[in-house]
Amino acid sequence: MNNQKCILIIALVLALSLLTGCATATPAIQSTAIPTIQPTKAAAPAIEWQTYTNAEAGYSIDVPTTWSQQTLPD
Repeated sequence: MNNQKCILIIALVLALSLLTGCATATPAIQSTAIPTIQPTKAAAPAIEWQTYTNAEAGYSIDVPTTWSQQTLPD
C-alpha cells in the first residue's frame, strides 16, 4: 500500500513538473504582420442577355446572346 502511494506521488510530481516546464519553456510569439496579397479582379465583360420563350412547354429563360438554339433530333 505504501509503495502505491509513493508511485502515485512520484507520477503526480513528474506530471506537474512536465506541465509547468512546458508552460515556461514556450517562447513568446512575436506579432509580425504577414502581408496578404489580394488577387486583382479583371473587369468582367458585360454580358448581353436575350429571352428565349417556349410557349408550348410553358417557360421562359434568359440566356447569353452568345448561345444559339438548334432543333433536337427525334
